Amino acid sequence: MLTPPDPPRRPTAGADPPFRPSFAVMVQFQDRDAQYLLEDPLLAQQFVQLVWAPHADLLDWTQPIRVSRLMIAADLTSRTNDIWCQVRLNRRPVIVGIEHKGKRSSDYPIQRERYEVLVREQQIRDGVALADLPQFLPIVHYTADEPWSGSLTIQELVEPHPLLAHWNAQAPPVFFDLHRTPPQVLEEAQSLLGWALRVQQAAAGHPMELRATISAALAFLSQEAEHHWRQVMRVAWHCLLVLFHRRPLAEYNAYRDEFRAWGQAQRREIREETEQMEQTMADFCIQQGMRIGEARGRDLGLAEGRAEGIRIGEVQALRVAVTEALQARFGMLPPHVLAAIQAAGRGALTRWLVAGISAQRLEDVDFSPPQTENGRSAAV
Repeated sequence: MLTPPDPPRRPTAGADPPFRPSFAVMVQFQDRDAQYLLEDPLLAQQFVQLVWAPHADLLDWTQPIRVSRLMIAADLTSRTNDIWCQVRLNRRPVIVGIEHKGKRSSDYPIQRERYEVLVREQQIRDGVALADLPQFLPIVHYTADEPWSGSLTIQELVEPHPLLAHWNAQAPPVFFDLHRTPPQVLEEAQSLLGWALRVQQAAAGHPMELRATISAALAFLSQEAEHHWRQVMRVAWHCLLVLFHRRPLAEYNAYRDEFRAWGQAQRREIREETEQMEQTMADFCIQQGMRIGEARGRDLGLAEGRAEGIRIGEVQALRVAVTEALQARFGMLPPHVLAAIQAAGRGALTRWLVAGISAQRLEDVDFSPPQTENGRSAAV
């Protein structure tokens, strides 16, 4: 999957907060939603508490360490990615491996064994004695619509690797199936993580269920905002991106406005971040519209097989970009605006695209075409 580079962001005081997703994450969010959410240690801890209660309380998360997995690339084509975090159990290190599966996997146990062996071999090269190697707590976070099928333990397929002669090599992983978990389990957890997953679950259901879930989730985020505002913003981002990728545009626009109104009632940091969130999403929509539009335009140009076809294709790309960017910011466009976009040339389209980034209202964008010296509209 090719990921466009992040465009320059508006200057802010200091570096971007770690909870603010990059454009790469936003593009690939369908495949790495769990990875983005669980990068925060508190949310990872809440996830383990949700799926492994009551044993999760035995783990010490005072100083969690993110385990480097750079030697193993995330398989986004299979919607597979993960968070591996080292904590402690009775003063012994334990690696909590949360494997996200966005579709069914027939070779999960083999993948898991390969991952564990690579991590253990790296630790041995780093000087860790064999007896001091950490134990593993494997967790499968399954988010596909269809039921899981296939094996969960390596013993069902092949003989385990000698390096995996630990307690968990003989036990199945903790298995969490998002869409077959009763909604009340997630709600009664009364945690930021629980409500993030509940919104993701409801996004696949009826609009009325989603509406009620969003309202309840925002109410809970308000309760947690004073003490965990960074985690609150990560969950807010997660929910908004779920809605952007999985609901119709009109629904997303309504929820975007609801998130903006919610943020304005919160502490200063959240107010500022929700304003930045709206601008970042607008910039992202513009970039995506341009990327999609340019691809369509080039296809048209190649099909024509002439330079004129390429020129027409590029203008059509701009029309698509302007339309999608303005709709992402202001909702459905009135007929006269759509007609103006279809009739405009490159110059006017470029001007409207730039104006749409900073405009507070659709009415602030001047859709009148530029005039020539004889008073006629210029065709660019």
